[in-house]
Amino acid sequence: MKIFEFNKDVYIILVFIMLSSFASTGLIYIINTALIESLSGRHTFHMKLFVLNILLLLTFKRIALRKNRRFLEKKIAAIRTLISDHLINTNLLQIEQLDRIDLYIKMTTDVKKISKASEIMIHITHAAMTFVCCLLYILCISIISFVIISCIIGLSFIIKINHSKTLLPDIDESINAETALYQIFDHILFGFKELKINKQKSDDLNLNAYHPILEKVKKIRIKVDFHLSLFMTFLESLTFFFLGVVIFTLNVKMHVQIQLINVFLFLLPAVYTIVSFYPYLSRAIVSAKRLESLFSKLKKFENKKILSGKKYHIPDQIHSLSISNLCFNYTDKNGDVTYSMGPINFSIKQGETLFITGGNGSGKSTLLKLMTGLYPPLKGTIKINNQAVMMHQQNHIFSGVFSDYHLFDRLYGLSTIDIEEVNKWLQIMKLNHRVVWDNNKFSYADLSSGEKRRLAFIISMLEDKPVYIFDEWTSDQDPKFTNFFYQSILKDFKKNNKTAIVVTHDERYFHCADKILTMKFGKGRMSLRVSRNLGYRSISS
Repeated sequence: MKIFEFNKDVYIILVFIMLSSFASTGLIYIINTALIESLSGRHTFHMKLFVLNILLLLTFKRIALRKNRRFLEKKIAAIRTLISDHLINTNLLQIEQLDRIDLYIKMTTDVKKISKASEIMIHITHAAMTFVCCLLYILCISIISFVIISCIIGLSFIIKINHSKTLLPDIDESINAETALYQIFDHILFGFKELKINKQKSDDLNLNAYHPILEKVKKIRIKVDFHLSLFMTFLESLTFFFLGVVIFTLNVKMHVQIQLINVFLFLLPAVYTIVSFYPYLSRAIVSAKRLESLFSKLKKFENKKILSGKKYHIPDQIHSLSISNLCFNYTDKNGDVTYSMGPINFSIKQGETLFITGGNGSGKSTLLKLMTGLYPPLKGTIKINNQAVMMHQQNHIFSGVFSDYHLFDRLYGLSTIDIEEVNKWLQIMKLNHRVVWDNNKFSYADLSSGEKRRLAFIISMLEDKPVYIFDEWTSDQDPKFTNFFYQSILKDFKKNNKTAIVVTHDERYFHCADKILTMKFGKGRMSLRVSRNLGYRSISS
């Protein structure tokens, strides 16, 4: 996606800017004509013409600003929508490769800079067109003056180009440094407890991370502002130089000098507008490049096929879910494999409960992400009702609570909401005095981690899906709720023909499972146990 591009709306805006520039230049022409006539004793100047030009200037510029605002908001909305759409069409593995803080900055700060620059572009374009009209006016008055000022403009333009080549990398570096600064803020806010109880860690972060980046941002900003100030000073010097040439060296009549000086003084605000607003435009150009690089990366993600094959529509009843020879690799930035999982084989029928257990790093959570289509498998087959499917297109059959779940405040995706059902679950989960369902959203004060996980559980129940997954859901529940989950909730799942897949370490409750999948660190080392009364039959995969 091109951030800055011409279309019909842009051309219409440019037409109104051009008309306002003509009206603006017309004002100085009327004023000069009136002055010359006054010097010669004539008084044919009409105030009505002057007032009409002012009204035309205000009207045309107002229309340009209003149309630009509508175009701008439409463009910004399109940018944010496109980013959101690209993100939704990627998979979790690709999302995890993105720097989330950098993404936030691009969605907020960079977009705001583009928005600000786009609004300023109206003033810059108006000033530039007025500048051109004034130059043409000077050409009509004095050819030698036009040549002199053209040389001055050419010199300024060359210097400005060189400045831009120097400043744009510095501005980009400044934005990257600010991104790093936000990351440090993130550590300070979310790692406050650890920093507060460990002064050595706090001092190290403050002295060796925060302050160096802060100093870097300060130095870059000073450097950029210095270059801009230097150019402004140079421009002022050229201004006085031109006035000196007109007054002291040009052999022209006094009324010509007066016209040249008036036109030049009228031209100066346009020049200062261009120069003053140019830094905003430079920052917007850098931000636009950053956004375009994000679009390219997201588009590249989106174009990668997760699994080949035709789309398969899930039936109303999920009688079985099976996995055959499922493999997956984690890789580093160079593409080297850092961890391999698989091949994994197992199946589960409707209404059964599967426990997945194993040590840390054994691949339990990774298996859930593969099973639900969040990660693209390296190879393997996933079948629903004995038919191979692409899980990234069929993951809507799942609900539940991941270990790194996100707690939504609304029941997104539900067209109808049974308030009695919501309140029933709040009471069952002992949250009815802590959480209130009001105005189609959950309202609550500070909840403990266990209470938040219970609220996430309620949301998953209300979604009413055929297959539920729970990744260490009981890890921060008290014994009462842990026992309630295994002895009551899982039994209700079975009664209602709901399939449950539970990652757990609670060996006391292994008897509640129909099947137990034991994961071991390594390439697919695992065992499958099938419960038989009080014992298990171990099957190695």
